[in-house]
Amino acid sequence: MNKVRVNLGCGNRKLKDFINVDWDKQCKPEIVADLNKKLPFKNNSVDFVFASHIIEHVDDVFAFMYEIWRICKKGARVQILAPNHTYTYWSIQPQHKRLIRQKYFEQWEPSYYGVENYKFMTKGAKFKTLLDRSFNEDKELEFILEVIK
Repeated sequence: MNKVRVNLGCGNRKLKDFINVDWDKQCKPEIVADLNKKLPFKNNSVDFVFASHIIEHVDDVFAFMYEIWRICKKGARVQILAPNHTYTYWSIQPQHKRLIRQKYFEQWEPSYYGVENYKFMTKGAKFKTLLDRSFNEDKELEFILEVIK
């Protein structure tokens, strides 16, 4: 049985053996889709999501993460790369809608109670952080999350 692996916001970084998704038809993704809307996959159908330098661009990060959670199977992995907010040249760009820091996904942890309305904001999506690190001389962040259902 083949694993379903999705590369969200692929741009010109298409990955072999992945379903590459982007809004820009010119980069010739397998699926053209707006990541600010419902993702074009069935519930519980994806084994792995890769999203490189896209989370800082989406309109509603809670809706985006919910959509990733919705399409992923229980135990699926999600790898997210983003600019580190401490490296201002990469992180502060006109097209970015938010800054990303380490421990960014703690609100989605099932045991997190730091925000009174976190269940409302996360829309019920739950992830366990397996990896949270900076790399590339602290310019970038990498997160690996496990989908909890």
